[in-house]
Amino acid sequence: AQGDRQTQLDLARAYIQIGQVQGDPYFQNLGDIPGALADFDKAIATVKPVASNPGDREALRTLALALKARSETLFKVSRTPEAVPLIGEVTSIFDKLAADPNVSTALLVEAANAYGVMGDELGQPLTDSLNDVNGAIAAYRKDLSLVLRAHQLDPSEPRTQRAAAVAAMKMGEIEMDTDPMQAIRDLDQSLQFLDAMPKTDQTNFGPSRVRFAVLHRKAVSLNELGRYDEAARLLRDVYESDLRWQNEDPLDIRPFEDLIGDLNDEATGYE
Repeated sequence: AQGDRQTQLDLARAYIQIGQVQGDPYFQNLGDIPGALADFDKAIATVKPVASNPGDREALRTLALALKARSETLFKVSRTPEAVPLIGEVTSIFDKLAADPNVSTALLVEAANAYGVMGDELGQPLTDSLNDVNGAIAAYRKDLSLVLRAHQLDPSEPRTQRAAAVAAMKMGEIEMDTDPMQAIRDLDQSLQFLDAMPKTDQTNFGPSRVRFAVLHRKAVSLNELGRYDEAARLLRDVYESDLRWQNEDPLDIRPFEDLIGDLNDEATGYE
């Protein structure tokens, strides 16, 4: 690949994709964190020489995706102080790319996703975030604003509807303990974004998992309001859905984590 720009970019993207399958927690993955980090490092080393040209938008985008994947994975293994500076680099790159008046819908969705990850690392509840709630809310708001901008460019694009659902879900998640009623309103908005997707897309793997996650967070908010019976019924439905998903892809580590969360929060309601 040396000296061949396009081959370097292709190789870097391949390393990113391999690493995501190995251990990026934001994707279906095998739980191989060391393998994922090693491949993300290879991706970064491969694309950096090309991305040194500030006018090469494709190379900068690839570098941002590689850095984001590494940041996500570090956050997963509680190395958040290492993860946050990386996601800061990512959002800076995407801010420059998104300033182009001819920016694509796909790039805006990627930029929004980066701010969603930043919000997670700064203040996502029940994780090893930095507990910076205000910083997280600001990042999630930026996430949602970029998604809505992408949605205006292409209202029929399912990725923008799903991304809007995720952004609204994360706003609701951070409000669950402090303002559960507002959390439910935001989570219901998230479900509305999902319901607006074409029926054929709603049942796909990604949107289905988002729906389960939204319903789980709504159940936690109901617990906070003392509506324990409603919460228990909802969590039992989510558990059954997550169990079906785990049976469909037994190599993916995430359903096991989701099932543990379902049972823990159901138990909390009973307590």
